[in-house]
Amino acid sequence: MIRRPPRSTPSNSSAASDVYKRQGSNKIYKYAVDTGKFEGPITAEYNGIPIIFGPSTSIDYDTHRDLLWVVYGTTLYYYNITDSQWYSYGNFPEPVGNGCSLIYLNNKLYVFIGGNSNESYIFDLSAWNPQEYEQYDLTFTVGNYSVAETDGTYIYILAGGGSIGFYKLKLNPDTLEVTSLNGSPTGYAVGLAYDSDRNRLWLIGKGGGIYYYVIGNDLWKPFRQQIPYTPQSQGNRLEYANNRLYHVRDDITRELWAIYVGG
Repeated sequence: MIRRPPRSTPSNSSAASDVYKRQGSNKIYKYAVDTGKFEGPITAEYNGIPIIFGPSTSIDYDTHRDLLWVVYGTTLYYYNITDSQWYSYGNFPEPVGNGCSLIYLNNKLYVFIGGNSNESYIFDLSAWNPQEYEQYDLTFTVGNYSVAETDGTYIYILAGGGSIGFYKLKLNPDTLEVTSLNGSPTGYAVGLAYDSDRNRLWLIGKGGGIYYYVIGNDLWKPFRQQIPYTPQSQGNRLEYANNRLYHVRDDITRELWAIYVGG
């Protein structure tokens, strides 16, 4: 079943039964999965300067601190959900580009620069020191329509830019281990989400097409039902919760699609 809830607002990151959506401005809306209602907006702004969400901005949820992390330009920001305030955490040497990704995993923030760069930065939050980061060169470049996701152990990333390169990353004490996996069905993705109920990844491609990746078998398969729309705008706007995928189409629309993948 694919259904479109009442028109609301767009795109990325989840906290428990809530999904935080960002649109192409500096507004963030919270979508409550249980009720199907939007709350907000949260205005993304620091010291009077707006944080604009687009292809070169990424957001993720900090499960330990109840924070929303955002990478924009050369700066890491966070929004404290408890006190409703924005803070600047720190900077890194270069601005993020199209296809960038920000992933929170095990008290660390992983920033993949995008813009056809192979550089990544990992911030260790345990000491809460913005100077505590490491820079790693990936074995591949990250470009337009790249997407990334974690299953809680590894980070999975589609290189984008037309490449079907698909990789699994794990941080070891001295190195960032990169494993090349079975190539993605598309080199241009608009969503990648982890399904904890089935231990698989869901992928939506530019122009349409839903696929899932069986993690244990390193195998891609097309889903039995395809979407009746053709998403074009880049950015990871896909989340999974309670047997459904939630996809914000963008494309200058206000459409949020709920796609049932159970059964």
